[in-house]
Amino acid sequence: MAVVAGLVAAGVYGLRQSQTGIPSALSPTAMSEVGSSLAGAPAKATVPDVSIMIERLVERLQQQPDDVEGWRTLGWSYVSTGRPQEAAAAYRRALALAPDDAELHSFHGEALVQIDGGTVSPAALAEFERALQMNPKEPGSRFYIGLAKEQKGERQAALDDWRAMIAEAPADAPWLAGLRQRVMALATALGQDPATTDAPAPAAAAGATGADETQQAMIASMVAGLEARLSDNPRDADGWIMLARSRKVMGDEDAARAALARAREAFADSPDVLDRLDRAAKELALDATN
Repeated sequence: MAVVAGLVAAGVYGLRQSQTGIPSALSPTAMSEVGSSLAGAPAKATVPDVSIMIERLVERLQQQPDDVEGWRTLGWSYVSTGRPQEAAAAYRRALALAPDDAELHSFHGEALVQIDGGTVSPAALAEFERALQMNPKEPGSRFYIGLAKEQKGERQAALDDWRAMIAEAPADAPWLAGLRQRVMALATALGQDPATTDAPAPAAAAGATGADETQQAMIASMVAGLEARLSDNPRDADGWIMLARSRKVMGDEDAARAALARAREAFADSPDVLDRLDRAAKELALDATN
């Protein structure tokens, strides 16, 4: 099937951030960017280029309404310009012509996720499950089904699903690095060793020390990136809590407490958020009484 340009990270959460890592964590935009990368969406073109392409595609599809690949490309184009309602409509036209195309069902599900601001709705989940019935290894759908579990509070189940994806992925999968970073973030949030992103490897495997050092460097880079983002955009309570958890897991309780202190400064006018921060401090044994 035709695939437009290459992969990149952009269209809410192809490569779209999988080369550079997923933004800290759990925002709807970051979620969708990961999913688009996994589904194999195209590179995000400049807005003027996409607008011209959309106009030409629409004109051509008026003359050739049975062109499945045209509707697929139109859906991608709408996704890249932040128009998920129109993307979903384009994918539905494509699915009417190719109802057994697993990837199209996955793309349609992702558009529905974007329409709902990053939430995996029952309708979107049904599309991902339909895709997996046709292709059990379809990565975009596997990612979003894990995301649905995370959003329902089943975070360990989501982590297990994503770790299984990583363990089974080809070494050159373009979305692999981004998913690894997301798994590390979720593992950290659950108080687990964030370096265990893959299935357990033999303890005596050659080069294990170097691999561990590389993973630790990735974790440190991810946490530093999260801290930098929060410095620029401090009104992110979940981000501050994740940063505190990350620092605690890394063994730096002073830095963890400092993160919560900065969060309290940012939300001094929000009693509900301050209560959440206090609960997080107690959960992490970082409250003032410890």
